[in-house]
Amino acid sequence: MFSLKKKARPEEPAVDFSRPLQRALNNPLKSKNDPASIAGRIDPDLRLTLSAIEASFFVIDRIREILTEAAQLVLRAKDVDDLAARAMLAEQYDELRQSVCDVLHNADEDAQHLIGPEAMPLTATLNFHSIYTVDPVCLNIEEAGLNLPPPREAFAQTGEIAQTLGHLEKALEKIDRTANYYMKDAKFLITRLEKIDVI
Repeated sequence: MFSLKKKARPEEPAVDFSRPLQRALNNPLKSKNDPASIAGRIDPDLRLTLSAIEASFFVIDRIREILTEAAQLVLRAKDVDDLAARAMLAEQYDELRQSVCDVLHNADEDAQHLIGPEAMPLTATLNFHSIYTVDPVCLNIEEAGLNLPPPREAFAQTGEIAQTLGHLEKALEKIDRTANYYMKDAKFLITRLEKIDVI
C-alpha cells in the first residue's frame, strides 16, 4: 500500500553540509593572488562540483514537495466516487506533474550541471593524482526520469489511480536516493577539503 512515510532504515546522524559547503565556496582567501594561498589549491572544477551539488539540493527538495502534494491529491481521488470530481483532481495532478518540469527548467545554472536536460558527469580534480566524478540524474517526468505519465483516463478507473500512486511512490524513492547520493558526494568532497585545511 502506498504511504508517504519513508521506509524504515538505520538512522544516521543528521549532518548539515551547508555551512562547510559555503565556507569552501566563499572562502575569503580566494581573492588573494598568492599562489600558495589555501584557496588557490581549490581546483575550479571542484568549486563547480560543490556549487552544483548545493544548488541541486534545493531543486530536489522542491520536487519532493511537489510529489508529496501530488500523492496526497491522488489519495483523495481514490476515496471519491463522483467521476467529475475525480476528473478535476486528475487535472490538478497533471498541473503538479507539469510543475516538476517548470522547477527543472527554472533551476539555478549550477544545478543544471547535474539535473538539467543536458547534464553531464562533473569531474573534480582533487590533487595531481586523483579526480572525483559526480554523475548526473535525470529527474524529468519522462520514463527515463521520474516516469510520471499523465492521467489519460482522468482517474475514471481505480486502476489508473493505483498505477499513478505506484509511479509516485517510485518517483519519491528515486528523489530520496538522489539526495542521498549527492549527500555522500558532498560529504566526501568536504572531507577532502578539510584535509588540505580549506575549510
